[in-house]
Amino acid sequence: MLLETQNLAIGYEGKTLVQHIQFTLEENQICCLLGANGAGKSTFLKTLLGLQPPIGGDIVWQGKSLSDYSPTELARHIA
Repeated sequence: MLLETQNLAIGYEGKTLVQHIQFTLEENQICCLLGANGAGKSTFLKTLLGLQPPIGGDIVWQGKSLSDYSPTELARHIA
């Protein structure tokens, strides 16, 4: 597994937009994110990229929680 979310909750300014997100992306898999305006697509992507913290749950990259990576390690793997 390349990327996985575990019971992820996302939002901003103290407001939860989406919760209980279970998502797995395997290597060489292509994915599309669709939704209405204001549904949380940009917030989800910003959270996956580490640009904003999740409200709850975890994001796992190559078997390791994003919170366990240093900013330098994240840049090396994701940039």
